[in-house]
Amino acid sequence: MQGRNFTRTALTCCVATLTLVTFVVGASTGKHLENASCTSDDQALLQAKALVNGGVATCPADPSADTEPPEIILGDVGVGARPAPGECTAVRTYDVIEVRDNCPGDVTWSCVPPSGSSFPIGDTTVTCTATDVAGNTASESLRVWVQDLNPVPPVFDVAQTQDKSGSTFSVGTTTVTCTATDAGGSTASAEFDVNVRDLWAPNITLGDVMRETATSPGLCEGIVVYDVSAIDNCPGDVTLSCVPANGSLVPVGDNRVDCTATDVAGLAQSGTGFWVTVRDHENPVFDPVPDDVTVTNDPGQCGAAVDYVANAADNCPGVQVVFSQESGTTFSVGTTTVTCNATDASGNKASSESFVVPRPFSTSISNVPVAVAV
Repeated sequence: MQGRNFTRTALTCCVATLTLVTFVVGASTGKHLENASCTSDDQALLQAKALVNGGVATCPADPSADTEPPEIILGDVGVGARPAPGECTAVRTYDVIEVRDNCPGDVTWSCVPPSGSSFPIGDTTVTCTATDVAGNTASESLRVWVQDLNPVPPVFDVAQTQDKSGSTFSVGTTTVTCTATDAGGSTASAEFDVNVRDLWAPNITLGDVMRETATSPGLCEGIVVYDVSAIDNCPGDVTLSCVPANGSLVPVGDNRVDCTATDVAGLAQSGTGFWVTVRDHENPVFDPVPDDVTVTNDPGQCGAAVDYVANAADNCPGVQVVFSQESGTTFSVGTTTVTCNATDASGNKASSESFVVPRPFSTSISNVPVAVAV
C-alpha cells in the first residue's frame, strides 16, 4: 500500500452477532495498515479485519462479494414428549437461539418441521436452513423424539389372554394376566380370574350284587353282599357309602340298599340303589315233640274232654300250630290219633307230629300215628 495517501478514518464491520463494531484503522503515507488492508480506494474493494471473540471476522465492503455462510445456533430441545391420552402425536417446540452472519443484512431462516408441530412417536429429524443477503446458506439439524409414555388402555375380550382361548384350566381359581403393547413399546396390563367350578357329581357303578339271599342258620336275617364303586371327572378321593353296608344282616323280605358318592368338591350323587331280597327257607320244629295223652273218662261217661299243647320253634316269629282236633275236644272212649302241623310266616312247615288219646287207664306213647284198639 505504499505511494498512496490515506486519511485516518473509521471503518465499520459486522461481526458474527450482527453487532456493529467501530474501530479506528491507523495508517500513514507510505505505511501498511496494521489492522486493515485495501487493494484500492474503491469502496467496493475496501476490506477490514478484526479480532472478534478470539477469531477473525472478515467483511467485504461489497456484501455481494461475501462467500461466508451464516451460522445457526440451536437451543436444547430436551428429551421426550408425552402424547395426550389416546393420541399418537405430541406438539413439540424448540428454539433457534441465534443466527449469525459476518455481514449486515437480514438473514432468513426456516426449520422443517417447524417448531410447534405435532411430531409422531419416535425420532424426527428437523433441518434448519439460514440464508444471508449474499445467498450463502447453512444447515443444521436436530433430533426431536417423542416417547409414548401413556399406557394403552386395555381393550380386550377376556378370551384373549396369556392362556390361549381353549386352554384347559384346573378346577379352582386361576389368575390370568393380559398385557397389551403398542408400536411405541408402551404396555398396559390387566388381570382377571377364571373360576372353574366342578358341577359334575361322581358316577356310581354297580358290580356284582347278590340280589337274593337266604337267612343265616337260626336267624331271621340274611347277609347282603354287593360290589359298588364310584368314579369322578376330577382327581381326588371319592367317598362312597351305602346303607345298609356291605356284609350287613338285613331282615327277611325286600331290602333297599342306597349308595351315595361324594367328591372333593362336595358334589354328591345319591339315590343310586338296588334291592336285595332275603328269603326264609328254614322250617320250624316242634319243641318238645308232643307226647301221647292218657285220660280217664268221668263216671257214667263214654268219653272225656282232653286238653293238650304243642310248641313249635322257628328262626322267624309267627309260627302257627294247627291240630287235627282242637284242644278241649271230647274224645270217645278208645284211641284217637291227633296230628299237629306247624307253619311259619314264610310258609315253611314242620314235620307232622301225632299223639294218641287212648282208652281209659291205657297209656301209649308214639311219635307216629298209632291205632289203639278199644
